[in-house]
Amino acid sequence: MQIVADFHMHSRFSRATSKEMNIDSLSRNGRLKGLQLMGTGDFTHPEWLGEIKEKLASNETQKGSGIFESGGMKWMLTGEVATIYADGAVVRGAGRVARGHIE
Repeated sequence: MQIVADFHMHSRFSRATSKEMNIDSLSRNGRLKGLQLMGTGDFTHPEWLGEIKEKLASNETQKGSGIFESGGMKWMLTGEVATIYADGAVVRGAGRVARGHIE
């Protein structure tokens, strides 16, 4: 099975992002781009977590799966681990983790 996904979607609460970066807009535009599953970080931001709970929490596709649905888009919570460091003039590293529940 092939799934087209983007696990690195920031919210409008991240620096240098559009004020249109909300669940509804991201779902709509993700579908236009052919995505089937999106991951949203920033879930530690209280306002974004509130929107996540409002838009996604009651729409878990299967209890305990960590996959939610809104506007025809499947979602999961993700986060970013900052493992970037300078090695002389070269910047190296980056990592991702997933989180499967909202509570």
